[in-house]
Amino acid sequence: LGRKLFLKDGKLLEQLGAEIRKVIDDAGKYPVLTPLAHKLGTIVDTWQQVADHLKKVISDGQVQKAYVHAYPFMDITGDMTMAWMLLWRACTAMGKMNGDGKKKDLKFYRGQVKSAENFMGTILPVTSGKANSILEGCAAAIEIQDEEFGAK
Repeated sequence: LGRKLFLKDGKLLEQLGAEIRKVIDDAGKYPVLTPLAHKLGTIVDTWQQVADHLKKVISDGQVQKAYVHAYPFMDITGDMTMAWMLLWRACTAMGKMNGDGKKKDLKFYRGQVKSAENFMGTILPVTSGKANSILEGCAAAIEIQDEEFGAK
């Protein structure tokens, strides 16, 4: 968490967001993909907000409080990346269905779109919840005292 957030002054995260936004813009060409592009765009915005929040927490000297959220942040990044790849595949499939794709592959192309729909409709809402929990900043895991575990 500490290395990646601040690597190259945070430019790597910005570049990742920019690459994802290229696919989001491309998806806007296809009405069926517009809702998916919107969902992914919302996650990218939230992801950036969470990254900025964690950088601030670390910069304020509350490193442990930030690190408590390292794993959920990794999950969010992974979910966002998977959604990006699925949207990219759906864009490619739409291009094939509307252009030079083979008729025998139409079901496969439709499946690519449905896969993206499924992921974004079932996983991204959970991803949003993880992001919101990080932004709430619960630090109970580092505030608990040894005695509070019930050991004697």
